[in-house]
Amino acid sequence: MYVHTIELIRDVDTDQPECELIRTLTSFGFRENQVYLFLHSADFKKNRISHSLFYDYRHLGLKTITLQRRIISSYSIPSYFIKLSLNPLLSHNGPQFLYTPSAENNERFYNEFREIINDKFNCDEEFADLNTWRTNRVDYTHDFIFDTKEQAELFKQLPYKTSKLTRRKRLKNRKLKKYKQSTAEGNRSTKVMFYDKSEQIKDVLENCEGYSEGTLAFISRLLGNRIRFEVQCKNRKIINISRTKHFDRNIMNFLDQDLSRQILKENYEQTIGTGDFYTSYHAEKRLEDELGSSKKKKAAKKVKRPNDNDKEIVPLWKRIHRMMRLIAQARSLAVGRQQFQQGRYIKNTDIKVKGCAKTFRRYLNELKKININPVVIPKEWSCSPESETHGYGITFLHNPYDEL
Repeated sequence: MYVHTIELIRDVDTDQPECELIRTLTSFGFRENQVYLFLHSADFKKNRISHSLFYDYRHLGLKTITLQRRIISSYSIPSYFIKLSLNPLLSHNGPQFLYTPSAENNERFYNEFREIINDKFNCDEEFADLNTWRTNRVDYTHDFIFDTKEQAELFKQLPYKTSKLTRRKRLKNRKLKKYKQSTAEGNRSTKVMFYDKSEQIKDVLENCEGYSEGTLAFISRLLGNRIRFEVQCKNRKIINISRTKHFDRNIMNFLDQDLSRQILKENYEQTIGTGDFYTSYHAEKRLEDELGSSKKKKAAKKVKRPNDNDKEIVPLWKRIHRMMRLIAQARSLAVGRQQFQQGRYIKNTDIKVKGCAKTFRRYLNELKKININPVVIPKEWSCSPESETHGYGITFLHNPYDEL
């Protein structure tokens, strides 16, 4: 389990003389007139100014620093705080390096942060002490490596279909569009992303000098078939975690291996699920083998067919498979759940699938017990490469949940 980016915030003491305040802020790279105009601006709609540290200090893991204004009400005096975005690897940072939380690494990060702030910025000693900063955001991440590029590409597209989080807003991350990112969804607390890491690394290196085409091709092959799973814990989530775990917002409390594993697992289960992926045909055969026993046959249910007075006896495994067909038809687990409760016909058949929310959850639990994902592999991926649709012949995809 790794950490990709963290955001730290620190309140600015507005009781100190203005000249001292401006001197502190300019030491972080802000222009003096820029800070003065921001402090005296009557336009409170502009509540922040940012300064990029990436080009000057990217070798130290520093990204951006922001001066932000907080106004509780129109009658209150505004307060100010500094927000610093960085990679906790600091000077050990690189295009692919990720921070591994451990007691040794955390101690190194604490000491190196003090050294960098004291050495590179002419500011008060208090700013170099990590204990005076609060955590505002932490990005936990893990890379999944697949056997083939086609498997990685298929897995990258699955979150569109598997997510159960209808309350979450689907997001399109503008920064990741050029990396052919699969999906991003989130709310005010967290943001979950899946994207092709090799595409991102290749794009970054192409903009750097000193890399030949052969080197880029080698690095691309080395990092190929790699999909990054990332969970951004925003301010609300950070506050919630600190209250639940009964600790303060010191960054050292969040650089914890067990906590990162817990957060990644929870969000992965909600977004992808735990079962392996099959085609509709192979899922049906597996369901019949697992649930077609004499014990399960007792759970068979009579279903009335249209234009037929007699009821068809449908075993449990077949009813579950019909639900999976409905989900595939809806192209989304969340939409399929809604249609299941409303009642829908499977295309080109006279089979109507309908049930309550409790039945839908029970079917999902049955699939979870036998390690089958309710979302099937699309036909365009399972067809043979020699067929008219020119598929990839993927009939099974292992769910890498066990890597977390």
